[in-house]
Amino acid sequence: MRKVVAVSESTEPERESGSRGLSGPAGPANAAELAQYLPLSQRPRRDETAVTGNWAKHLGQALIQLADALGTITDADWTSPSARPGFSVADVAGFVVWRTSTPRLVRARERASRALRDRRFPPATQLLIGRERGEAGRVSVESELRSLAVSALSGRSSRSVADLAVVVLACYDIGSVAGEAIVIDRVASGAVALARSLSAPVEIRAVLASTALVSSDGDWRVGKGQERSGTSSDIVLFLYGRAPLPPALPSASTPLVE
Repeated sequence: MRKVVAVSESTEPERESGSRGLSGPAGPANAAELAQYLPLSQRPRRDETAVTGNWAKHLGQALIQLADALGTITDADWTSPSARPGFSVADVAGFVVWRTSTPRLVRARERASRALRDRRFPPATQLLIGRERGEAGRVSVESELRSLAVSALSGRSSRSVADLAVVVLACYDIGSVAGEAIVIDRVASGAVALARSLSAPVEIRAVLASTALVSSDGDWRVGKGQERSGTSSDIVLFLYGRAPLPPALPSASTPLVE
């Protein structure tokens, strides 16, 4: 039986990143430093002095992939459940539009206002926001996501790992509904996994203290100890409490079953 780890209610990357790039105490300050913690294959060393902590281009690419996936689904799929408990595909996509298009301070004020007014807290507030935005309809939300992607890819504004995580997680949340997994760039998926591993609830960090989660399609890993393998989607969804712990890899002493 595959193990599901219970995590706290707030399972969204709502924590904002400052200049350090990650919310963890040892969070890298920029993408070059972040890469030190990601064994992304055994890439050749190169000059990374020009790399910054701006993840806008990766975020823009993920937004396009999310919009493309929404373009392939039916109206019935639009209202069907996503991998995020209690959220439909429309709710997830609507929340991404709000989270990606709304300035940080405005988001904070709106969350506080809703919490006081409705006596609701994350993820209930996130669900209400996503549902309201999702009511615009699939075609409208898809169009908004593409516009946001163009803005992100222009590089006019900086985006944090936390911003990127919202979109990557949404791609994974609706991937199964779209009929085909959304394959995110390995650097983006690895960055999101690492960021979550540093700021996850204690239950998840306890697993990672003795378990190395190895991405089978991203060429990165998080944690240490016994190796377990899964797709980048499997691992990220586990880290956010959406999926079971990936299966353990057979050790050298474990006979293979033919």
